[in-house]
Amino acid sequence: MGTVYAALDGQGGRVALKPVHPQLAADPQFRARFHREVGVLRRVAGPGSLHRR
Repeated sequence: MGTVYAALDGQGGRVALKPVHPQLAADPQFRARFHREVGVLRRVAGPGSLHRR
């Protein structure tokens, strides 16, 4: 669904950053799919994943 970047939050912690085009952000179906994706990714753990919040 798009590119995800490794970034730093305001406290210097590593986070995943996924830019979303404003037109997609306005689409309720896209937002629902995006939120489902976030929920799935929060359950993923391993050496190649960022810390979950």
